[in-house]
Amino acid sequence: MNLIHYLKPLPKEESWELFCRKAFVNSNGRCPKNMADISHQIAQGCCGLPLALVVVGGDVKISDILSLSYIDLPYYLKPCVLYLYVYPKDFMIRRTILVQLWLAEGFIEKRGDETLEDVAEDNFEGLVSRNILQVENMSLRERIKPCVVHDLLHDLVIAKAKEENFLGVIAG
Repeated sequence: MNLIHYLKPLPKEESWELFCRKAFVNSNGRCPKNMADISHQIAQGCCGLPLALVVVGGDVKISDILSLSYIDLPYYLKPCVLYLYVYPKDFMIRRTILVQLWLAEGFIEKRGDETLEDVAEDNFEGLVSRNILQVENMSLRERIKPCVVHDLLHDLVIAKAKEENFLGVIAG
């Protein structure tokens, strides 16, 4: 005997509640007022399908967490992070080149008696210690060689760089 049980989509209100429970865990499932309109649109787009609501709600939660990690960065690291926008996803970034580019762009400010190069190296280490840059391997002298930006963070960097008009592309 083969029985198939067809599930009906969740009603609108239950869909909304499930989405909010998954997306806004830190606020006990309550949607912030500034996100209500877009959240309603997203939940409606899931057509009452529980799996879709859970998956999409989880993505919203991850996006919020990543945004908060950017907001909490010290001011001097933000341009260094936004500059990662110039690299494609999964691109192997060489430390020495990235540090030189930051210096050339004027992103590095002098701190005390440190040279600009030392400050830039410290900024690089700061991004590694915050797991914004993922180290691929180390050199013999324990110096970080190539690294990549995590996929989810790369998407955030692109969004933030565009939002802040950080870099522009001139068509030629």
